[in-house]
Amino acid sequence: MRHNAQSAIQTIAAICTGTGGAISIIRVSGPSAFEVLREIFPSAESVLKNPRTMVLGKLRDGGEPLLVVAMPNPNSYTGEDVFEVQSHGGMMNSRYILQKILGTQKVRQAEPGEFTLRAFINGKLDLTQAEAVADLIQSQSEMARQSAEHQLSGALRARIQSLRDLYYGLLAECESQLDFPEDVPDAVDYTQLALQSESAFHELKTIYDTRREGRIFRDGIRVALAGAPNVGKSSLLNRFLGYDRAIVSNIPGTTRDTVEDVAQIRGIPVCLTDTAGIRLTDDPIEKMGVARSESSIQLSQIIFWLLDPTDDTSVSVAEFQARQAACPAGVQMIPCWNKCDVQSPPETLPDALRISVKTGEGVDALLDRFEACVWQFKHTEAPEVAVSERHAEELRCAIEAAESIPSLFRQAAHGDFLELAATQLHRVLDALGNITGETVDPDILNSIFSRFCIGK
Repeated sequence: MRHNAQSAIQTIAAICTGTGGAISIIRVSGPSAFEVLREIFPSAESVLKNPRTMVLGKLRDGGEPLLVVAMPNPNSYTGEDVFEVQSHGGMMNSRYILQKILGTQKVRQAEPGEFTLRAFINGKLDLTQAEAVADLIQSQSEMARQSAEHQLSGALRARIQSLRDLYYGLLAECESQLDFPEDVPDAVDYTQLALQSESAFHELKTIYDTRREGRIFRDGIRVALAGAPNVGKSSLLNRFLGYDRAIVSNIPGTTRDTVEDVAQIRGIPVCLTDTAGIRLTDDPIEKMGVARSESSIQLSQIIFWLLDPTDDTSVSVAEFQARQAACPAGVQMIPCWNKCDVQSPPETLPDALRISVKTGEGVDALLDRFEACVWQFKHTEAPEVAVSERHAEELRCAIEAAESIPSLFRQAAHGDFLELAATQLHRVLDALGNITGETVDPDILNSIFSRFCIGK
């Protein structure tokens, strides 16, 4: 995908809504948008005389009634002349209208993310807000949606811009001393500059520390339901999902393959994997299921290990302890004695939860434990800022450059360290500019917007 100066002045069009809905929206943006509107829509002048007002009409060659709205530049999503057509939904109807628009030869099909790219280029959004559009569309939980809305409203931009302003002020002090020392009458308080740069450094680290939350909101958590056959894994999956996704029976080995589905648990997007019961078997099909279970467990970040108090508990406990000892770093295992409505479990494994998937007893405690494992602290709502992997990498570079600045300012009072401080300040400002898009490389823009869907 290529975005260049030539493509930026062309008029583009695309279907902006998913196919199959009740209403379909086709958007057209660019310098020829209103020429196209006049060519295809007999009531175009009425639309243009009443911007941001829906006008009912039909295409020039007839067809179904449509609603059309015009948004002249600069007061539009892209900052260009824009009009949108709203029609009954459906793939064929939406494509028919789009083909009529493209048939004017004044418009081309929009590329993925191109409407939002133009909004960024025209100053309607900064890069963090543009990325938030994609996050909002792709959000899989309520907290992820809230987090994307915070970023879209400018929460991250405001904090980064505040830091940029502070670092620009520090840089101005450095460069005025370096370039025009005779024109700076008052002595510079380098201790105060060091304190300001220390405060900014701590703010950088505070924002950087939200990267884990950002990763969870955007990527979710992989959770495996594991244990011996017939301990209640499939029943627990069904309870989490709220419907019968997996077959449940009293016959051990019913689940012979992994079953995956996506759920929202305590506001956290989760990919749940119900694994086949792990045991030694001569059945070749069940062996394949056990092998897949082992693979899913290796890929998971949190494992609910279910145990059955009605079986040989010493064997169950030994198996869990062996698994826990071999658990990779960063993976957390939560042991659960299921079927506690049938039989009380032994006192071994003091950290194990006691639950009954059948009655729901103890499931809330299990979710509390899960939530604590994910967040590692009390977390009831989306944070104001939760940075992405891209933001985190730029913040890491900024932190690396900013760490030495307070010391350099303190030494500048006793020697010539201002040039080094200015160099580090430029590095910090470049990294922060890459986050908001003020200094970002065009290749990074292409990478970001290529991940958008067409029509956004």
